[in-house]
Amino acid sequence: MFFPPKKLDTIIIKSLSTLKPDILALVEVDTGSFISKKDEVKYFKEKLNMNCSVQKVKYSYIGWSKLFHKLPVLRKQANAIISKYKLKK
Repeated sequence: MFFPPKKLDTIIIKSLSTLKPDILALVEVDTGSFISKKDEVKYFKEKLNMNCSVQKVKYSYIGWSKLFHKLPVLRKQANAIISKYKLKK
């Protein structure tokens, strides 16, 4: 399936809210491609009342993987950490 089920983000937020996480790690999160139409890192951060986030596109700019930065969906895939605590870079 190319597009996620409708209201999937809402279901995830509801489940995570019951757990009340202090730190959340997101793998292969969409940061604004045409599929999600939003930066899911910011969305999760706001909905879970987190204070800090760090995200990085998961593909390197070095070697053959730099080609992924030219593809609309893959260039918006990232790994991220969201936290209630301040993160140091």
